[in-house]
Amino acid sequence: YPAQPDSISLATVFVETFFNGEHLQTSGTGFVIRTKVSPMLVTAGHMVTGRHPSGKCLHSQGALPNQITLTNFFGRLVVSVPLYSAHNDPNNDGPLYWLHDKPGVDVALLPLPQEAGQHAANSLHESLWRPETYTRGIAKLIGYPEGLTNLTGENRVLPLWKTGHLANDPHFDFTNKRLAFENAPLCLVDATTRPGLSGAPVFVVNEHGLAPEWSAASAEAMSDFAAVVNARTNPFARRTRLVGVYSGRTSESSEIGLVWKPSVIHEILAKHCANC
Repeated sequence: YPAQPDSISLATVFVETFFNGEHLQTSGTGFVIRTKVSPMLVTAGHMVTGRHPSGKCLHSQGALPNQITLTNFFGRLVVSVPLYSAHNDPNNDGPLYWLHDKPGVDVALLPLPQEAGQHAANSLHESLWRPETYTRGIAKLIGYPEGLTNLTGENRVLPLWKTGHLANDPHFDFTNKRLAFENAPLCLVDATTRPGLSGAPVFVVNEHGLAPEWSAASAEAMSDFAAVVNARTNPFARRTRLVGVYSGRTSESSEIGLVWKPSVIHEILAKHCANC
């Protein structure tokens, strides 16, 4: 029988950025969630804005993306998704992506064509992100560091699995004056990460099976995320919790990464998509 990827590998998409068809030599990670309206890409905000949360342009020559492509194990999901309305001009047209109201939150959602959700749609059931058992397990960052992919066919890629541990108590929001965070909906992760992981989903994996607090009902709900193929019978999917969206490190020399909690995704949806 042909090899089948683990369901956690199918949770992500490889994101490449372009301006008017020209590759900007930047890539990252994202994942697609199901909503009642359309599939939604979840990624780091700077992947679509082209800017650091401080406003600084990330491209060496000041270029800003106005298109992205999405690829995963099933192939090129979307050939080109515009990021702006009208003439798709980053400087003059309104964005099609959605950001959080709170300044500095580095997460974006982008509505996608329906076909993008056919092979890359995860649910966001609340059981996925209740934090009571976050501290019991290994953190997995699933994405494409430095653009590295496992090429399994033409335009067919699998992500890499980076491993780390949670570095703070996720029951509390994060405040740090030096880093200019005040009650930020952040977790920290201790992991060796690289550019290209921005937008990656971060999971905590319980290697010893379900914790006692995880009921059979919540396990069934959890299997909807990171589980596109054979989800409900995959024991790995049943031992994972979504911690949040990775967006970068606290500094270039640090091995402490920033992970925005899933509540941020729900808040963006509530603001911009009442019917989702």
